[in-house]
Amino acid sequence: GRPRLGARETQASARGAQLDAGLIDAVLAAIRDRGGLSITYASPGGSRDGVKRPAVVTHRRVAPVALRGLWLDALCQLRGELRTFRLDRIREFAEG
Repeated sequence: GRPRLGARETQASARGAQLDAGLIDAVLAAIRDRGGLSITYASPGGSRDGVKRPAVVTHRRVAPVALRGLWLDALCQLRGELRTFRLDRIREFAEG
Protein backbone atom coordinates (compact mmCIF):
# COMPACT_ATOMS: atom_id res chain seq x y z
CA GLY A 1 0.00 0.00 0.00
CA ARG A 2 0.90 3.66 -0.10
CA PRO A 3 2.66 5.19 2.88
CA ARG A 4 0.59 7.40 5.13
CA LEU A 5 2.27 10.58 6.17
CA GLY A 6 2.16 12.09 9.62
CA ALA A 7 1.30 15.74 10.23
CA ARG A 8 4.94 16.86 10.18
CA GLU A 9 5.71 15.35 6.75
CA THR A 10 2.41 16.56 5.32
CA GLN A 11 2.91 20.12 6.53
CA ALA A 12 6.41 20.14 5.06
CA SER A 13 5.01 19.01 1.69
CA ALA A 14 2.30 21.66 1.81
CA ARG A 15 4.59 24.67 2.33
CA GLY A 16 4.22 26.00 -1.21
CA ALA A 17 0.43 25.66 -1.30
CA GLN A 18 -2.17 27.85 0.34
CA LEU A 19 -4.13 25.56 2.64
CA ASP A 20 -6.69 26.16 5.36
CA ALA A 21 -4.84 25.70 8.65
CA GLY A 22 -7.35 23.10 9.90
CA LEU A 23 -7.65 21.08 6.70
CA ILE A 24 -4.69 18.77 7.30
CA ASP A 25 -5.78 18.17 10.91
CA ALA A 26 -9.35 17.39 9.76
CA VAL A 27 -8.09 14.98 7.09
CA LEU A 28 -5.77 13.18 9.51
CA ALA A 29 -8.57 12.93 12.11
CA ALA A 30 -10.96 11.51 9.48
CA ILE A 31 -8.38 8.90 8.46
CA ARG A 32 -7.67 7.98 12.09
CA ASP A 33 -11.34 7.84 13.11
CA ARG A 34 -12.57 6.39 9.80
CA GLY A 35 -14.84 9.39 9.52
CA GLY A 36 -16.01 11.49 6.63
CA LEU A 37 -15.63 14.98 5.25
CA SER A 38 -17.86 17.17 3.15
CA ILE A 39 -15.75 19.14 0.70
CA THR A 40 -16.16 21.76 -1.98
CA TYR A 41 -13.62 20.79 -4.63
CA ALA A 42 -12.42 22.77 -7.64
CA SER A 43 -11.30 20.52 -10.48
CA PRO A 44 -8.71 22.19 -12.70
CA GLY A 45 -9.68 23.83 -15.94
CA GLY A 46 -7.54 23.37 -18.99
CA SER A 47 -7.67 22.38 -22.59
CA ARG A 48 -8.11 19.01 -24.18
CA ASP A 49 -8.17 18.35 -27.90
CA GLY A 50 -7.92 22.11 -28.43
CA VAL A 51 -11.09 22.81 -26.43
CA LYS A 52 -10.77 25.01 -23.33
CA ARG A 53 -12.64 23.76 -20.29
CA PRO A 54 -13.41 25.88 -17.22
CA ALA A 55 -12.68 24.76 -13.69
CA VAL A 56 -15.60 22.81 -12.22
CA VAL A 57 -16.60 23.17 -8.57
CA THR A 58 -18.42 20.23 -6.96
CA HIS A 59 -19.64 19.39 -3.48
CA ARG A 60 -18.60 15.93 -2.38
CA ARG A 61 -18.86 13.67 0.63
CA VAL A 62 -15.66 11.67 1.03
CA ALA A 63 -14.16 9.09 3.38
CA PRO A 64 -10.40 9.77 3.55
CA VAL A 65 -8.15 6.72 3.28
CA ALA A 66 -4.59 8.11 2.96
CA LEU A 67 -2.73 11.39 2.74
CA ARG A 68 0.33 11.61 0.46
CA GLY A 69 1.82 15.09 0.60
CA LEU A 70 -0.70 17.36 -1.12
CA TRP A 71 -2.77 14.40 -2.34
CA LEU A 72 -5.75 12.91 -0.51
CA ASP A 73 -6.97 9.42 -1.42
CA ALA A 74 -10.62 9.09 -0.43
CA LEU A 75 -13.75 7.13 -1.24
CA CYS A 76 -16.02 9.58 -3.05
CA GLN A 77 -19.76 9.09 -2.63
CA LEU A 78 -20.53 11.14 -5.76
CA ARG A 79 -18.43 8.88 -8.01
CA GLY A 80 -18.78 5.70 -5.95
CA GLU A 81 -15.07 4.93 -6.07
CA LEU A 82 -11.65 5.80 -4.73
CA ARG A 83 -10.51 9.20 -5.98
CA THR A 84 -7.46 11.39 -5.46
CA PHE A 85 -7.92 15.05 -4.49
CA ARG A 86 -5.32 17.82 -4.31
CA LEU A 87 -5.57 19.55 -0.93
CA ASP A 88 -5.02 23.01 -2.42
CA ARG A 89 -8.12 22.53 -4.59
CA ILE A 90 -10.40 21.94 -1.59
CA ARG A 91 -12.15 25.30 -1.17
CA GLU A 92 -14.30 24.45 1.87
CA PHE A 93 -14.59 21.47 4.20
CA ALA A 94 -16.61 20.26 7.16
CA GLU A 95 -16.03 17.26 9.39
CA GLY A 96 -18.64 14.58 9.85
